Amino acid sequence: MYHNKDYEDEIDLKDLLLTLLNYKKSIFIFIILGIAISGYIAYFKPNIYQAQTLIKITFDKQGYYDDFLMVSPSTQNSEIEDELIVLQSTPIAQKTIKKLNIGTRYFTTKGYKEIEFYQNAPFSVSYTYISPLLYGKKFIIRPLGDKEFILELDTNKFDSFMDNIKSIFKNKQSNKQNISFYKICKYGENIQNDLFVLKVDKIYNLNNKHYAFSIMPNKYMTWFIQQGIHANALSKYSSIVSLTFYDTVPLRASDIANAVAQAYIEQNLELKSKGAKKQLHFIDMQLDAINKTLQGSSKKLQKYKATNIVVNLSNKANITANKLSSLESQKYEIDMQLEILKSMLSHLQHTNSIKKLKLDYTPTTNKSISSLIEQIQIQLAKYSTMSVHYTVNHPGVIKLKREILFLVKSLKQTIKSNIGILKKQKNLILHSIKEQEKRLKNVPKQEQELESLTRHFMVNEKIYSYLLEKRAETAILASSTISNTRIIQKATSPSSPIKPRRKLIVMVGIILGIIFGILQALIRKYFDNTIKTQEDIQKNTTLPIYATLPLIKQQTSLPHYMEAVRTLWVNISFLGDHKISKVISITSSISGEGKTFSIYNLSKVIASSTSKKVIVIDMDMRRSSLHKKFNIDSDNKGLSTLLSEHFGLDDVIKHTAFENLDIITSGPKAPNPTRLIMSEHFSTFIEELKKRYDYILVDTPPIGIVSDSMKIMHISDLVLYVIKADYSSNDVFKIINDLNKTNKINFGIVLNGVDFEKSYYHYGYKSEYTQYYIKKEENDGIK
Repeated sequence: MYHNKDYEDEIDLKDLLLTLLNYKKSIFIFIILGIAISGYIAYFKPNIYQAQTLIKITFDKQGYYDDFLMVSPSTQNSEIEDELIVLQSTPIAQKTIKKLNIGTRYFTTKGYKEIEFYQNAPFSVSYTYISPLLYGKKFIIRPLGDKEFILELDTNKFDSFMDNIKSIFKNKQSNKQNISFYKICKYGENIQNDLFVLKVDKIYNLNNKHYAFSIMPNKYMTWFIQQGIHANALSKYSSIVSLTFYDTVPLRASDIANAVAQAYIEQNLELKSKGAKKQLHFIDMQLDAINKTLQGSSKKLQKYKATNIVVNLSNKANITANKLSSLESQKYEIDMQLEILKSMLSHLQHTNSIKKLKLDYTPTTNKSISSLIEQIQIQLAKYSTMSVHYTVNHPGVIKLKREILFLVKSLKQTIKSNIGILKKQKNLILHSIKEQEKRLKNVPKQEQELESLTRHFMVNEKIYSYLLEKRAETAILASSTISNTRIIQKATSPSSPIKPRRKLIVMVGIILGIIFGILQALIRKYFDNTIKTQEDIQKNTTLPIYATLPLIKQQTSLPHYMEAVRTLWVNISFLGDHKISKVISITSSISGEGKTFSIYNLSKVIASSTSKKVIVIDMDMRRSSLHKKFNIDSDNKGLSTLLSEHFGLDDVIKHTAFENLDIITSGPKAPNPTRLIMSEHFSTFIEELKKRYDYILVDTPPIGIVSDSMKIMHISDLVLYVIKADYSSNDVFKIINDLNKTNKINFGIVLNGVDFEKSYYHYGYKSEYTQYYIKKEENDGIK
């Protein structure tokens, strides 16, 4: 006999293992589902290839941070971060797309998966017109032979369905045009439609059954560049940047990575050569003006010499004229520089917005000013790029704005300093010019006039020569401009993908399947209020468990069940009361828990195992079924007719096919069974049965439904309460405990319908003792 133990509210590992075993099928289904889903994802997820280009970025800091001995690492790092944003910006993507042709894409199907061609497609597509409605739409090609093919549009049914759903909710018709196309076409011929004009040329044989292509104008493919490009510094303070592109096609990945790097270098060159071009434009304008002045001076000098007697200057006048012309050319050069610097300073002082800041590269002789202007132009270009992607409150934009303001402040100070120096130089030259002009006063008037004309001609000639020299220097500078950025390592076509990691995906699928399988088992266990094991009973009541009866799944399970019934009989036989006869009633909380089948088999075991006489009473007069187990007809004689005194006791007792085993059936249905059971005649006939039989087994109605069984329970030596595993609710313990507390009834519990296959290790029924009974009953035959 089983005895109750005290249980505490704690995690029971044994109970957890039993729960997992009980739900092992559903856990296994979840694991299989996880494997199937992850396998599907792993198979159909496209390969992603990584192509990497390494570039080194060097910053020209001449004239920048003049107050510092060197550029700090943090400043260098911030500059690199700015360049990383520029590398991934739209302008760079737009320049890159001009170097490639990736708008027309080609596909085929291989092993249920779609793969993409790049520069190796068996056909090529050219178009003269395509409607924006077809941008990115797939055209399907099905080869029909060497010359013809079927061309059709791949209409996306899901998109059409979603459009219809949206139109329903918006209470209006969808504006999208119904696009469809299907035609047999020939290679090399124009295919015309209202929405497109294109041509398909065959390069080599199309061996697959299914091909596809999509068209997107190349200029609209910047999104493709930007979504795949990633720029990162190799280390925190490194000036080497890793430019990585991720794509499903390895060769295209390397081509785009290299093209982005080249576009970035070209943009830097354009920014640097922009100044040289503007210098050339400025010098050309000055040359045109001086050329006209020089021609006028030459004509005046020739005309004066032709109309006057003085042909040549004296030696003294000639020396003075040469000095004056040299001084005046120097003065012109200084005036030009002063004009440029004053104009630039005025612009800086009157501009209160970075966006309005415009600094042209001008022919200044000061290297510090030129370097500062170049730095400001580069930073302005970065600021313009970052402003497109980020707000003015972004830390990177704020930092860049501060750097530009710092450079502008340095430029103002440098310009003011240079203006002061140039003014001093100009005053010295003006003083020298006045001294030389005094020396010419003693020269004859005609010679003075000739000297003046000659000097103006010589000044214009020297200025013209100076400008020509500057133009040549600027042209050489423009042609020799090199970028501070250089490619260290070009990207090569990757040989193997970096993702997906298919084994890891399947492994994660298995783990998730196990997790969700266990989770659903625990959830189902939490919400499952049914009794399953002896432990469930022992945790909720102190009543003893007399037996655990296995679930009968098939005929081969019956011997195990009968062995458990014998165990029940052994436990009953050890009752301490030594009465001559014993009354054992069997009840349950609801119908379907197996009390009738249990009493049927228990009565057989008692009758066959001993020489005792046994009688079974079917007291469930509302839903009687015990007579069917014994193959006895329920005629007009039974318990109901006995209690209503229509027949005597001997009339209602019926013999069964088993020796020493009789039965009293429920008889005809009575209008009020409770009144009959509560009558004095019921107790009288029970006392009479005690004189005739050693064991009286009573099949009572379910106590949770009616109260008919209460009377027989009070006069019973033992009340067996049948609970069915995975069927009976835990609420039954409230009924049992209340009855046990308020009534002096000898209760025992029989746990019925336990699936030993789920908890075999717990109950252990396959002993040699069990095998003996199984073989014996197989030989004797179980009825």
